[in-house]
Amino acid sequence: DKLPALSGLAQQRKQVRGGVYLAGLWQDSLFHDLCWYHVLDYNDVTSGGVGRRPAHYRAPSWSWASVNTDSGCSWWWSGAVGLHPIITGEEPKPACIILNSVCEPATSDPTGEVQSGFLDIKVALIPAEVCRDSTQRVVWTIGKVESSLPLQFFKPDCELEDDGLAIEDRVFCAPIAAALCSTGLRYGCLVLKQLDTNTYQRVGFCILGKCEMVSTFSDFYLSGRNL
Repeated sequence: DKLPALSGLAQQRKQVRGGVYLAGLWQDSLFHDLCWYHVLDYNDVTSGGVGRRPAHYRAPSWSWASVNTDSGCSWWWSGAVGLHPIITGEEPKPACIILNSVCEPATSDPTGEVQSGFLDIKVALIPAEVCRDSTQRVVWTIGKVESSLPLQFFKPDCELEDDGLAIEDRVFCAPIAAALCSTGLRYGCLVLKQLDTNTYQRVGFCILGKCEMVSTFSDFYLSGRNL
């Protein structure tokens, strides 16, 4: 299991930095840590990296540990843990409000195996649609996103069938962080599948371009033990 295997390193890191550990992420830098994606080649951010969901629950979908993959994990921008940023410029700021974040450890080790976890987030939900990738660089992508927010980058977490998705299914982009870079404003977003009224599951990560009308998006509370 990924988390028990890395528990020793996480404990050492915790002694240095402090903070609450949440299935491979840190609570005090959560808006940064949520913006992960998988890559096979750190010199090519579009390379491979699509994984599979484990047969048994390992971590909430917003944790990188929730996906089985032989690839590496990178983050949206440069920093202490960002191995290969895909933007340069000012570090992003939060674009959402994280109301609550909880992970229940399966043992007495808070950095080990997890039995459940959830996030409560107040964030804009931007509709999109699952579609085929004409460039064949990724196994699937998203389209029909709000015209004032052009898609800059997308990386699915898993194959469509692993997350119970199909072409033309509706998903949502949830802006977690925003950054002003040389080419304009960018939003790092979780791509979410809706499970029920207020419960969502992460299925990918994307970057959307400058938004002209942020105020037109309605805020929702995203809550649920499967997010």
